Amino acid sequence: KKASLCLKVTCKCSCCLPEKIASLCLKNTLPINFNDLLKDYTLQGFRIIALAWRALDRELTWHHVQELKRDQIEIDLTFLGLLVMQNKLKPETIPVIQILHKAEIRTMMATGNVVYLV
Repeated sequence: KKASLCLKVTCKCSCCLPEKIASLCLKNTLPINFNDLLKDYTLQGFRIIALAWRALDRELTWHHVQELKRDQIEIDLTFLGLLVMQNKLKPETIPVIQILHKAEIRTMMATGNVVYLV
């Protein structure tokens, strides 16, 4: 008897807004306070990666999956959670930032990730 294979897709969103993953997820899998959590973490300076998954149709073969477009795969995902990370400044960075401030040179962290960090 041939074993049935269930293909699964796991998605992460770090290069764009984590809200993008939320928009691809089934609403009942998201925390009610998703936006508040995300805003709170980002205002604290954390880097956030959103994670989600879903099982693919059992009839699909590995080769067929390779032909699918992203919008055919990244739908009706189940939200897994937020991976919250912190990038701490290197000890030598703080004096450099102080020198830049004294010289009245505006400094900012540009991650391209979350609007709250500007």
